[in-house]
Amino acid sequence: MKIIVLISLARHPLSGKPFCSPNDLRALAIGQSIEQEIGKAAKSSANEKDAQLIALHAGDPMAETLMEYTGYGISTLNVIKTKKDDPCPHLAGYLLQEKPDLVIAGMQALGGLESGMVPYLLADKINYPIISGVFSCSLEDDKIQCSQYLPKGRRRAFVASLPLIITIHPRATSKPQFTWAQRQQRGFFPRRFMVACC
Repeated sequence: MKIIVLISLARHPLSGKPFCSPNDLRALAIGQSIEQEIGKAAKSSANEKDAQLIALHAGDPMAETLMEYTGYGISTLNVIKTKKDDPCPHLAGYLLQEKPDLVIAGMQALGGLESGMVPYLLADKINYPIISGVFSCSLEDDKIQCSQYLPKGRRRAFVASLPLIITIHPRATSKPQFTWAQRQQRGFFPRRFMVACC
């Protein structure tokens, strides 16, 4: 199973300094939990099926803040090199080529245009269904079991088939723990750059 988590760089509202987006970290935590779930199931049932988690960013591959994400347990980071233009065509081209089973993103960027439209535009371009505002989810019989956050703290549970795009609600409690040792160990791995814009 191939899981792709979209990551972006947030910007501090006062200083303008880039940092890891809390929304995307919640998406990463959900992806990691599904990856671990599949790994445990594969070991217990002697099933060869495994999960591959890839973090994907469109922007400047040399942005130093990208390396901070490695402290949250990312082992594979792919960067589509773009200028300050619309990232959707580049991301859509990558997703059409890779054909992931599951794409996970935060509900909106922090410090950019913050429209929250990127996952919807991607879903339209690659013809994937999309579920918004997911609070938690797990894998069950090759389907995703989701809990969706609703107004006034209510939840709605349902099961969806793959392939699928989901966006994680900002109130989702899942968030990976930053570990400096992971940052030091993984912060220097070679990133695979794909030049999508000159």
